[in-house]
Amino acid sequence: IKITADYENMSTLPNLSTVKLKKGQIYTIDEIMKQVSLASSNPATLILGEKIDGSTSKFTDRMNKKAKELGMNHTHFTNPSGASNDLLKPYKPKKYKDEAKTKTTSQDISLLIHSLLKKHPEIINYTKLTHGKQYNQDFETTNLSLKGEPEEYLGTDGLKTGTSDEGYSIALTNDQDHLRLNATILDVKPYPSEQAKHVRS
Repeated sequence: IKITADYENMSTLPNLSTVKLKKGQIYTIDEIMKQVSLASSNPATLILGEKIDGSTSKFTDRMNKKAKELGMNHTHFTNPSGASNDLLKPYKPKKYKDEAKTKTTSQDISLLIHSLLKKHPEIINYTKLTHGKQYNQDFETTNLSLKGEPEEYLGTDGLKTGTSDEGYSIALTNDQDHLRLNATILDVKPYPSEQAKHVRS
């Protein structure tokens, strides 16, 4: 994937990206996936959606269709990344430009996780990563339950942490003795201390 001027500008928007992209840089799909899973890059997610379906609107349509198929009855996506459309500014999906935020529940996300891990177990190859480097930029996971992290919990190999105006969220998956357990916690309020933030992850 070749980085365009739009992609570069997208990566400079405040509160949206942890990875700065430069026009002319070339990334593989594998590298973009690592930006999504490890560096929590919203622009990387938008880029993938656009490459898959031709536009972020069409990809968001695909997401909402899949949500219905999975029985995620309380979920409505407004863009591929999950960030508020207000943060995406001119890069919000045109079809969803008048809608602000994705709506979902812990139960619905659990349905999505179950389907994802059943159909694409290889996603763990990305979500278990704790460090990475691309174009002299270092990435570090925010999932502190992973192996080698400060709050390591044996068997944890994913999935994702998130932050919004409402609070912090985390979706965890853990495999011990061939038994996999998943947990989702959404919108935990800000923490009174850094130690509390570590415990969350």
